[in-house]
Amino acid sequence: MQRKPPSRKTLIFADKDSALRHDVRTLGSMVGDLLREQGGDAFFEHVESARREAILRREGERSIDDLANVVGELDAPAAQNFIRAFSTS
Repeated sequence: MQRKPPSRKTLIFADKDSALRHDVRTLGSMVGDLLREQGGDAFFEHVESARREAILRREGERSIDDLANVVGELDAPAAQNFIRAFSTS
């Protein structure tokens, strides 16, 4: 039987990791700003929607079909940009 991974909400991080967590949040924000600048708000929101669905799927709260629905809405050129963006966010 496969064990469900812990929820991000229940994880407790050591104080020594706070600087690293800050850097990760800062880099994530910078990537988000770049996605908005290069692809627009709608594109950014689509990437964020897929990212949230992937997190929820990993935590066992959503199925792969929910994530597939978000990704399946894209045409080929948008899907190419999406793949690039999602792999860096």
